[in-house]
Amino acid sequence: LLPTLAAAGIDFRREAPPPGHTCGAQGTYAPGSAYEANLRRLGATLPSQANASSCKCSPGNNAGERPDRVIASAYCYWLPDGSSPDCGACITRAFREAERLCPYHRQAMVVVDGGACSVCFHDEQRMEEGMGVGLTGRKRSISATPISVI
Repeated sequence: LLPTLAAAGIDFRREAPPPGHTCGAQGTYAPGSAYEANLRRLGATLPSQANASSCKCSPGNNAGERPDRVIASAYCYWLPDGSSPDCGACITRAFREAERLCPYHRQAMVVVDGGACSVCFHDEQRMEEGMGVGLTGRKRSISATPISVI
């Protein structure tokens, strides 16, 4: 299906999700924890990385070590021309909104500014455990319980 849609000329990087947010089911972190420090580190670096990239995005970044490793991605959805707003500033707002709307959640996805940009992050280890992948990377038993992937 994806190759067919790509052949039709649909550019997925420019298709913004609807504005809103989702707070994931990976639990919470404590204020002042290593997880929070790693999330703040990503929140400080992703905006400038996205501004510097040709895609106005910063996918698949990580900070920290297990069990507090955070994976985060940020995307802007407008065409990079002279009239476009600042992608990095939009991503900074998205991180702030994630903190406000999903306080201390280890997983969140937030879309801001009418769909202009989005940020998503999750706990690497808890995501793997939810998918049935252990620390060795080998498949464990698969649960029938659906998981939220954002």
